[in-house]
Amino acid sequence: MTTALAPHVESRAVASRAGKFGLVGLVGLAVNLLMQALFTELIGLNYLLSAVMSTQVSSTFNFLLAERWVFDRGNGEGLGLWARYGSFLAMNNVALLIRAPMMWVLVDGAGVHYSVANFMSLAVLTLVRFGIADRFIWKIRSAVVEAEEEELVLEKQSARTATIAEALTEDNPAAPAITSEDVLSPRTKYIGLALIVSVGAFLRLWKLMSIGFNSDEAVYASQAAGIAGDQAVSQYFPIFRAHPFLFQAILSVPYQLFGTSDVVGRLASVSFGLATIVMVFVTARLLYGARVALIAAGIVALMPYHVIITRQVLLDGPMAFFATLSLYFVAKYVLTRHLAWLLAASCGLGLTTLAKETYIILVGSVFMFFALSPEIRLRFRDMVAAVGVFVLTLLPHPITVVAAGKSETGKSYLSWQLFRRPNHGFGFYVATLGPYIGWLVVICAVLGLVATWGRTRTWRERLLVSWILVPTVFLTVWPVKGFHYLLAAALPLAMLAALGIDRALESLASWLERREGTSPARVAFVSIVPDLVLVVVALSLAIPSWQGVQPRTSDSFLAGIGGLPGGREAGEWIEANTPEGAEFMTVGPSMANLVQWYGHRKAYGMSVSPNPLNRNPSYEPIANADRAIRTNELQYVIWDAYSTKRSEFFGEKVIAYAERYHGRPVYTYESDGRPVIIVFEVRP
Repeated sequence: MTTALAPHVESRAVASRAGKFGLVGLVGLAVNLLMQALFTELIGLNYLLSAVMSTQVSSTFNFLLAERWVFDRGNGEGLGLWARYGSFLAMNNVALLIRAPMMWVLVDGAGVHYSVANFMSLAVLTLVRFGIADRFIWKIRSAVVEAEEEELVLEKQSARTATIAEALTEDNPAAPAITSEDVLSPRTKYIGLALIVSVGAFLRLWKLMSIGFNSDEAVYASQAAGIAGDQAVSQYFPIFRAHPFLFQAILSVPYQLFGTSDVVGRLASVSFGLATIVMVFVTARLLYGARVALIAAGIVALMPYHVIITRQVLLDGPMAFFATLSLYFVAKYVLTRHLAWLLAASCGLGLTTLAKETYIILVGSVFMFFALSPEIRLRFRDMVAAVGVFVLTLLPHPITVVAAGKSETGKSYLSWQLFRRPNHGFGFYVATLGPYIGWLVVICAVLGLVATWGRTRTWRERLLVSWILVPTVFLTVWPVKGFHYLLAAALPLAMLAALGIDRALESLASWLERREGTSPARVAFVSIVPDLVLVVVALSLAIPSWQGVQPRTSDSFLAGIGGLPGGREAGEWIEANTPEGAEFMTVGPSMANLVQWYGHRKAYGMSVSPNPLNRNPSYEPIANADRAIRTNELQYVIWDAYSTKRSEFFGEKVIAYAERYHGRPVYTYESDGRPVIIVFEVRP
């Protein structure tokens, strides 16, 4: 490094640190906005007090990233670690004193949303804060030395990448893929992952409690409450239902610690969703390298399908986490051929099944993968051991059911699942899921398969396709379909989409290198195309995700897309304004579940069939509604627009009963000026 170049290198290093500091600021901004939303929306604090508290959290987060990545752990002179932390915290709090009046003017004066005002005030002071941090808190050493060390690291990375390329052979399935793993530094990988998880957390926590539970959420949360010993809820809901209760048992722990509440349940589901983003990154990095892994994690973090489902207390979010964990273990087994990884995969599949029994079908995915991969020899004794571990993992569920004397209940659920009528046609998933998974993601996944279908195709693609194909085909043919059922298949699809994007970017770079005589303007334009591709894909997911997390007001309701507007409010009114022991009749079991969860009153769904083969065994039918009202066993009936949309007949029947028995509307919840929930008090 020559002396003449030193000023240029120094200015470049400062610019690099400023850029990194700005990136850290973006991560901290996501944390700041997320914590402010939590303090303001969930706890109900004033937005200025929330800004103070969120600043402390985001400042600590920013300091750790700046210490590790931007300023190389205090690679300068003067202040020690705690002094740097104290100075950084003091700087941000002084900046907060300047930001608070700015936010007050923007929010109370100009009517700007408090989150936007927070963002604007943070952005204005970013450069000032960087100057103070760079010159006074960390006091960075000469950038010439840093530049020379960076050149040495890059040389080592290039040599290692060349070694990996030489080692790869088509005949060796355990050989590593040619990836970007060694091109991206550990700092870039983990800072990128932190940013992705922060954005994912923001989408999953934004206005998380603006709408209360839907019917399925109430059921699963009530099971967890029953396991935790909450008698106020468990008296209305049986613990043993159609599904095993791995997630419910996990949720029962925070319910015991913090009490039964909506927010605890949804935060548990969000935690599984964020853990799944990390698991997708880890799995995709094992298969294809760090760049593909970051793209895949970003797709999952922004994907409306995953965002919407992991904001709810549903079984599919935890199930998808364990399914991805199992996928990772299978890939690890193929690469290492160690039996321990195969047994870990079997245990993971068992946990996936305990989270939601439908996904025992992933066993079929495993068999499909090994059947299509003759180069990966699976010894018979290893297969027997794996099956044994799978069975042992599942055993706690049937043992618990039998020990509790609920074996007949399990049989009733099985009969109901096998013989119930189809709720959707064969084209349901094709017609419904495209916008939620993202059409660009689907197209990129197809491109990823096409790009590797020839000479470069490996066992990796067969593994991902098996993980997608078996659940998709089975659940398409299976008569019972739900919006959220295919979540586990969407995650390997995201990995294939990331592979397609990565291959497209590589082809673009290769084409650019082969071009001769291209003008500088054209080179500059083409060089930003990869970034534009990533931005377009991200926006195609982020915009519908943002729309999906906003409170809904429509009376149209597809099970699994979110909470039920008005259900919480109606249930809380019922608990506060109706006598204990009062009983209710609703259009269907969905509203009945919410009355029991929020209102702590017994409720029956009119649409529940008296035939045991045609109803969920947990639901009690009303044998004779007229007699129940005449004998004063039922004192209230509830009409709701959501259930009526699905069954106009029973909606009209409820209104007819209200008119016949002098129904007096005592509570009405309106949406867009229309009543969507009406509680009638009826008299014989």
